[in-house]
Amino acid sequence: MRSQKAKHDPAKPIHRTLGIGTAILLLTRQITVGGVFISPGSFSLSLSGFFTGSGAEGRSDADQRLLDVIDFVTALLLIVNELQVIGTYITTGRFTIVVSGPLFGSEPVEGYTPTAREFARDFGSLVTSVIRPF
Repeated sequence: MRSQKAKHDPAKPIHRTLGIGTAILLLTRQITVGGVFISPGSFSLSLSGFFTGSGAEGRSDADQRLLDVIDFVTALLLIVNELQVIGTYITTGRFTIVVSGPLFGSEPVEGYTPTAREFARDFGSLVTSVIRPF
């Protein structure tokens, strides 16, 4: 019975969509890796950019190319689900999307329906208010 419930958990596709959406933002250069959070036994990447109210840019062409490669690899790892969105870090006027996963020493993230729905709703309203696709 438990495996059937986990199989039909509505949070899993929502959480997976957040990862794919974040990968798309990385690949379209709306966000980039802006920092690293280090914790005992693991680390996480902080992603920010125009979309989140801040961002990192390379100081030289070589720096920018290196950031582009890191962004591409991060997006690829999000697409193949080796990294997952684990949360956000919010400060005045901006926020960052935080990603981590087993590759970085942390446990895989399981979606929790109420939290995932709230985060997806907030993420969606932010996308429509910042990018205004319609």
